[in-house]
Amino acid sequence: MWLGELGISRPVLVVAALAGLLLCSLPGLARLQVATDLSALIPAQSEAAQALAMVAESIEGSEAVYGLLEVAPGQSVGEGELERVGERLAGELAGSSRIAASRWRPGDGLPSRDPRAIFAVMDDQALEDVVERFNPDSMPDRAMGLRRMMGGPMDLELGDWLRSDPLLLGEIFGAHVGRGLNRVGGAADGFSSADGRALVIIIDPLEVADDPFHEKLAGELSRISERVMADVDPDGHFRFGLTGSRIQAWQISSASRSEAALLSMVSLVFVLLLYLGFYRSLTSLLLVLGLLPVAVFLTLGWAGFCLVAINPLALGFVAMVFGLGIDPAIHLISRYRADRIELEPVEAARAAIRAVGPAVVLATLTTSSALLLLAVLDPVQGQVGLLAGVAVATNALVMLTGLPALWVLLGARLSPDPGLGIASSRRLAGWLRRNSTAVLALALASCMALAAFSSPPIYEATLRGFQPVGLDSERVQRALEEHFGEENGELFVLCRGSDQQAVLEANDRWAERLAELRETGRIAGYDSLAAIHPAEATARTRYERLRSRVDLGESLQAFRTALSSVGFAPGAFEDALSSLERPPEQLSLDADWTRWLEQRYMNRVDGELSVLTRVFPSADLLSTAELLELNAPELTTGVSSRITGVELVERDAMLLLEHRLPRLLLLISMGLLIVLALAYRAPTLVLSAFLPLLLSLTVFVLAHCALGSVVTPFTLAGLLLLIGVGVDDHLFMLAHYLSDGGRRSLEETMAGAGRAILVTTITSLSAFSVLAFSQFEPLARFGRSAGLALALAFVASVMVLPALLARFEKNDLESV
Repeated sequence: MWLGELGISRPVLVVAALAGLLLCSLPGLARLQVATDLSALIPAQSEAAQALAMVAESIEGSEAVYGLLEVAPGQSVGEGELERVGERLAGELAGSSRIAASRWRPGDGLPSRDPRAIFAVMDDQALEDVVERFNPDSMPDRAMGLRRMMGGPMDLELGDWLRSDPLLLGEIFGAHVGRGLNRVGGAADGFSSADGRALVIIIDPLEVADDPFHEKLAGELSRISERVMADVDPDGHFRFGLTGSRIQAWQISSASRSEAALLSMVSLVFVLLLYLGFYRSLTSLLLVLGLLPVAVFLTLGWAGFCLVAINPLALGFVAMVFGLGIDPAIHLISRYRADRIELEPVEAARAAIRAVGPAVVLATLTTSSALLLLAVLDPVQGQVGLLAGVAVATNALVMLTGLPALWVLLGARLSPDPGLGIASSRRLAGWLRRNSTAVLALALASCMALAAFSSPPIYEATLRGFQPVGLDSERVQRALEEHFGEENGELFVLCRGSDQQAVLEANDRWAERLAELRETGRIAGYDSLAAIHPAEATARTRYERLRSRVDLGESLQAFRTALSSVGFAPGAFEDALSSLERPPEQLSLDADWTRWLEQRYMNRVDGELSVLTRVFPSADLLSTAELLELNAPELTTGVSSRITGVELVERDAMLLLEHRLPRLLLLISMGLLIVLALAYRAPTLVLSAFLPLLLSLTVFVLAHCALGSVVTPFTLAGLLLLIGVGVDDHLFMLAHYLSDGGRRSLEETMAGAGRAILVTTITSLSAFSVLAFSQFEPLARFGRSAGLALALAFVASVMVLPALLARFEKNDLESV
């Protein structure tokens, strides 16, 4: 009453205050961004989930862009054609002012010209190969092989390479990298797949200021690649696509912004057309049109100030607010226009606030609580619940103050409402009164039938729905997995600690253990940064083992003698051989070559270093995860390692959902009883409101079980929506039934609140149903779940609740 009276007594001040709040929200709107924070979408309820969130942080830190050139399906090309096109693309992309480097060959930037690099990174197999390469007895054969290679016509670049690496240690380095980084392997001469139909171009972008969502970078890369492909492949034998965190950020933000605008517009049009059709008042339509978006803009402004960035799924709250936020407006305006038949505007406004206002407040509290509970229970949809909960509460405040203010200012220009559908509503109430027993029996029988045909619920919790369907970067990512043998999934080993060398040592131990598992066929392969970035202690130990087994001076002297014996001048290779006699224990690799790998596999946050290893299973992921747990190496104090993967987190989330749903239903039922008992106190009224809600909740769950539909976190969201909307509808129905100091007849209740509930249900269904067409599968699932929830809430409030009231009327309900 205080809020409504504020709008009635000071209408100009209230309207000015709302306009001022909108102006104050504009800077927040300008700051608001759509983020692609993958780690924020992972529910951190288990160790595997926490580790996967850390993995997502590491992957998001990678700035590299990956270009996939592949032979188009059904096409065949000549030998060397794929490499020729890849070379042209890499060269053209590298010429961009936004690109630091672009390569498709492992040798591009690899320090093969300095053979000492192998001493800094060699694993056990490379150590054995180096020992064999320095065997004094084999030096004559090596010298003769070198003589044959350099005896005829030869490329100048190849000659320079042989003079800098006469023992061909670069071959050992390449084999070593191939063992430790399977993803870039497959062919010896490039980042190409084993099937010979695809190659990867690694692109290192430069940092560019004022490029939100990397739009300028993505646009330029697309233009260059389209121009090159049109020139070298006019017949369409190849296809080229881009992926990586920057490309995904650009495509996701573009898709989500355009979708949010489209879905919001479609939702708003449906809502307004339905309202205009039922209430036939352009003025009241303009009131809704003017006030309904206010809560959305105020919430977006608040989000811009407090959150700065929201994920794409969170944009779905706009459609939710258009569906839920119109409920208070319709009930308030319906009651005001009905009271205007007999009362003046000011008195009609007070009467409408007195009759409907408490139900608006109580319904808003329950709905907002359900949405905020969604934010707490399900981090995947957390921002949706948070923003929608805040927006619904803000909308109630706007409606309770803004509508009375505008009613007073408009005066007689807002006409009374004779009401479309009032006669039909009264006839429905009469039918329910006469057939209340049959209606209740049918509802109970339907519930029992569903229970008879139900099977145990099937739970599922997937994290793969973040990216919209149809993004080219998603297609490229899937093609990468297929060409490089990762279609069966992958696991991650995450080593983490504050001491960089200790973390790298732990990563080296994991790489040794994974190499053993790969040799025995228990895993298919792995990618480890240990191949190019071992710990200093690891490199030093291996170098000392080499020196203990090989006398470098003796071996190199034998090689010099062998070179002279086959006719080489004594000084032809002296620079390279002298550098090998006293190699450094640690030789830094070319930063340009290692940067993209380090960005993808290393990440430092808040003083802690994380090093990631990707494991490709040869069996199912769960058994492989158990295998890794059993074979985990011992680690030093202060360093931890965790095994995670999408499937592991999905399993944990599924088990969590399976245990949570029964307890959540019990908690919700108890909470509803408490809220309704505090609101009405009369047992018969409490039961009239509670039993239809309990029935609709039961049918919602049983319908999934009977139809074999999986129960997902989005089912949970629909369940909470059913509670929020169902409570709203029941409270508005009872508020109308108990208005004017007593009980109105069931016919009057249905003509007033029942008709309004019909309109709000149809508008809510229109608003939420558009979400089912979202490119984001989580949002689409939520839309489908919401449709079922809203339909059940409607049946419970306009069929079961009036039938119960009719039954209780016969027992002479005590007045409240």
